[in-house]
Amino acid sequence: MVNQPLVKRNLKIPYANMRRLYRVKSLNKAKDGGTVSFGLKSKEKILTGQTIGAFKGKKVSYKEMLRRQELGLGGYTLGLLGTHNYLDCYVEAKSTPIKCLLSMANTANNLYAPNLERHLTSKDNNCRVVITTKTAILYATEDIEAGTEILWPYGTSYIMDF
Repeated sequence: MVNQPLVKRNLKIPYANMRRLYRVKSLNKAKDGGTVSFGLKSKEKILTGQTIGAFKGKKVSYKEMLRRQELGLGGYTLGLLGTHNYLDCYVEAKSTPIKCLLSMANTANNLYAPNLERHLTSKDNNCRVVITTKTAILYATEDIEAGTEILWPYGTSYIMDF
């Protein structure tokens, strides 16, 4: 992982307005040239350290998480701190309307941004996730201008800079 200064959540700043977040068709491409379906943006500026929100999902065991992945219901899970449990946001991410909009946020790692004409790296992530024993909270590590895609590092398996 690239050494970057750790920006902490600033609890003095009010949470970002979740009603101002929206799903977009992502302009970014996967490293292999495949498409990235959606991305997440905000209609207003998000400040450094500002909490964007908490992921919504069902707490499941490791065994249940694996079972769901085998059924094709994986891809929106986060391991919970100090437990063998996961926050499974699949149903909430796929529902209409979307109940876990934060699940639309991508990682910059291994993406190609055609508008920038370059591959993105972990340095391009503008958010982090704080994981607790019960939930996962997304917050900004830098100012994010309105209309900028919200990106966070998914985990060590995704951290492969070019």
